[in-house]
Amino acid sequence: MGMRCFKKFAILAMALVLMFSMTIPASAAGDGSNTSGETAPAAKAKVTSTNGNYSKKTITVKYSGTDAVKYKIAYKKAGAKTWTYKTTTNKSSYVLTLKANGLYQIKVAGINKDGKQGSFTSVRNRYINGSKVKATAKKKSMKVTSAKISDITGYKIYYSTKKSMKGQKVVTVKTTKALSKTVKGLKKGKTYYVMVRPYKVYGGKTYVGIARNVVKVKIK
Repeated sequence: MGMRCFKKFAILAMALVLMFSMTIPASAAGDGSNTSGETAPAAKAKVTSTNGNYSKKTITVKYSGTDAVKYKIAYKKAGAKTWTYKTTTNKSSYVLTLKANGLYQIKVAGINKDGKQGSFTSVRNRYINGSKVKATAKKKSMKVTSAKISDITGYKIYYSTKKSMKGQKVVTVKTTKALSKTVKGLKKGKTYYVMVRPYKVYGGKTYVGIARNVVKVKIK
């Protein structure tokens, strides 16, 4: 009788242990994982603007984000294969120092407190370059010139009879060489204000640089 009671007791004890173990939450099972808190969601980011300075060869990237404590900024020359990455704790902007003027592609990703990186934003393009113009008066025309600039598709000549450039007309010259263009059909004795801006076509879109100066010329 004693042995039979012992077996019954042992079976009952095993059943109780099994039932008790099934009621223990998975988080308390002692698997060695960190249970102090959940991983924060990946940070989100967006680029709000990109301002370029052709003379200093810099682009200031402005951005904002959600759940981000750091940001990863990626940039490359348009068409290049390799991205360059910069990580910053600055929460609003970062200045990229570039090797040369031209068209650059930029994207930003946020990083949360747990080091989890969110997706990169869509690529933003920024073109930095500038043209200085010279204009010579001719008979009912003017010759417009500008020195050769690297990494361009061509030049855009803007001219108007008003200093404010209101009502300006635009002549597009597609060339990768120095600009030399005679603009015809002008009014004799009239003074025109002229400026030139380089441009680059990429991915079917046109990106225009800045005019480094404005000149005026009186037509013969």
